This record gives sequence, C-alpha cells and structure tokens, in this order.
Amino acid sequence: MRKAFVTAVGIAAVGLAWGLPARGQVQPVPGPGSGVVTVVGRVEVADGLIQARQSGDWKVAIANAPDVRVANIPTVALAPLPFLKVGARLEVSWPDNTTATIRVVQLGGGGWCLIEGQRPQWINLSLARSVSDVR
Repeated sequence: MRKAFVTAVGIAAVGLAWGLPARGQVQPVPGPGSGVVTVVGRVEVADGLIQARQSGDWKVAIANAPDVRVANIPTVALAPLPFLKVGARLEVSWPDNTTATIRVVQLGGGGWCLIEGQRPQWINLSLARSVSDVR
C-alpha cells in the first residue's frame, strides 16, 4: 500500500511538472509569466528587404475615445489702451501696491511703452493694477 501511494505521488508530481509549462500564456490570474509569446507567421528576407504577410485586422485602439482635432487657432493680441499717447504723464499702481508717475516716450504693442527717466526702460502697462492720466 505504501509503495502504491509513493508511486501515485511520484506520477502526480511528474504530471504536474510536465503539465504546467504546457499552459502557455494562458494564466488564470494576472502576474508574471514566462515572457515568451508565440507568433505564428511567415517572414521572408530577400535582398535585404523584409517581406512579411499578415492576415486579419490589426486593430489597436482605445475604446470610446472622442475624436479630437486642433484647428487653426487665431492669435490673440491686446487692444492698445485708448488713453496712451506719446508725452502723456500717467500714475501707475502696480500689483505690489507701489505707485509711480511716468512719462511715455514711445508706444509699443500689447500695452508696452518706453518711459523716460535716468535710464529709459520699457514697461508693460497691461500688468498694472490701475493706470490714470495725470494732468
């Protein structure tokens, strides 16, 4: 009886060892596999060119994804401030609560203006908290 039991356990162990690798890539739960993927097909290499034939559809897609297209987007430019004129004196209040009185020497686009001073500099009035005309 003991001999029959040992023989049965040995046959079962050999069967498991032989049967488990035969499962291939099919696994009942996610996890690490063998890393081997079987590909069936025919590839011909002639004169350095690879000619492969495929049968059936190859479709790799994300399901239910909306179609998105980017069209020509217009360039946005700020309109010039209507009270800005060369020679105008302005009182400017900046976001950090500092104020400055400036004189405009030259106008640029998008709120930029060159101001006079010991060293002339360009400032952007569209970044100011408030701008008022000083008479």
